[in-house]
Amino acid sequence: MGQNIDGMCREMVETEDSTKQFEQERILIQTQDEVGSEARRRLQLPDGDPDAFFDERGNFSKKALKNFASPYLKRLQGIGSGILNPDLARKMRFKAAVAGDKMLNDLFDSGKEVARKKQETALNSSLKLAEETNNWGWYEDLVHEGVRAGAIDSAKGNLLLFRGKKMASRHHFENLAATNPDLAADMINRGELDGYFSAAEQDEMMRSLRRQDDNRLTEVVEQTASRPKSKNDRQAVTNALLSGPVYQEELGFHAVYERDGDYSACAPQIDSFIYRVADMVRAGEEGPDLASKKENVILLCKRYAKSAEFQKDILNRMDKWAGRKSDVPMLKVSDRFQNMSGMKLYRQSDYNNSVGMMHKESEAAYALYKQSAIASGQNAESKDEWMKKDKKERLASLEKNLAANTEKVVRERFEAWFEGYKSSHNDKDPSSAIQEDMLEAILRNVTGRPDLMTVKYGHTLDEERQRVSTTWKMEDDERLNAGPKLLSEGEK
Repeated sequence: MGQNIDGMCREMVETEDSTKQFEQERILIQTQDEVGSEARRRLQLPDGDPDAFFDERGNFSKKALKNFASPYLKRLQGIGSGILNPDLARKMRFKAAVAGDKMLNDLFDSGKEVARKKQETALNSSLKLAEETNNWGWYEDLVHEGVRAGAIDSAKGNLLLFRGKKMASRHHFENLAATNPDLAADMINRGELDGYFSAAEQDEMMRSLRRQDDNRLTEVVEQTASRPKSKNDRQAVTNALLSGPVYQEELGFHAVYERDGDYSACAPQIDSFIYRVADMVRAGEEGPDLASKKENVILLCKRYAKSAEFQKDILNRMDKWAGRKSDVPMLKVSDRFQNMSGMKLYRQSDYNNSVGMMHKESEAAYALYKQSAIASGQNAESKDEWMKKDKKERLASLEKNLAANTEKVVRERFEAWFEGYKSSHNDKDPSSAIQEDMLEAILRNVTGRPDLMTVKYGHTLDEERQRVSTTWKMEDDERLNAGPKLLSEGEK
């Protein structure tokens, strides 16, 4: 009789446990469905919405995500309770713990993916604007920033950089082809387009320049044919050569040409003369001024039938002289932040708000840790010891995250100020000292710490840059004063 009662009791317990297991399995599936559906809705909300996972700046908020997950995690903590069979209860608690971990991981992964897509969309819009405005320096900076932020991987970043450099090279070539075909051809001859355009593409680009030359030559021939025939063809050629700018030393070269019919007798003098004309380039010279001087040198090389190799060496020499720039580079905010590591580079209120939530977050994390440890048959650490280590890690991570957010805001404001300064000062760069003072002012404003001090050595850099610039100017003046002199129109 007793055995029958025991059997009946076991059957009742098993039936009750089976019913509870079925109900808890249903709750588990329902919870996962609710979390997935609600998370998808919130991920589509506009930035800054009270229910959104992204703040008004578009930053992914782990705090908002954890607050959203908290009630669901508490619901899962009830899974396994009320089941009398210890093995079945342990199995259900383990399933709940695994489901909770998966839920959090999926939420973080989904949030990161949405954040990445937001960054990629913003990056693509900025890259398009950089293309439209032909701002290739900004284009390159955007790609590097996109890779650092995780919006694109390094492979795509390299592809975009290559694409940008190719478009920049094409744009520069087409501008020169329209305004100065000789310099455009020089880009091809120097190999500046190698790696971006195939040999066949460069051949076609060169042929397009030759077609332009042929058109201009046809115009010159037609104009010459319409003039009265000269008795002295040699004199006609000389007159054509003298139609452009002429230096005083060229009178002697043309006298040799009149006597011998060529320039071979004074070839070394011509080489020296062209070198001295090429050296009439100032440090930092660029744009139309440098292009005009290069065009003049190319004209001389053609006038005296110099080889392509000679012309290439001469133009490289001019680039070298002009490349001695004494401009002021934009201060690198990231480097300065590295120099200030260890300082409190954040608002104290932001720190206090996050620390205030830390105890509850650590407790919730410990509960999940303990559940997972028990479910896997491991011994869980004591709550106090575990939370002590957890809070230490959270504090270190918190300070790094706050400093990183500060760096982003400071960089954006500083770079906007830098461009604004140049716009209002005729494209002149602010000195290193001015940049350092502005960085410190922006940093104090963003962090709310008026006593924050930054390392400064801008005055020393500015003084050295000025000394070098003065030396270069004196040397340029001496070289230019000793250079060949142009004939005036009256002397011609």
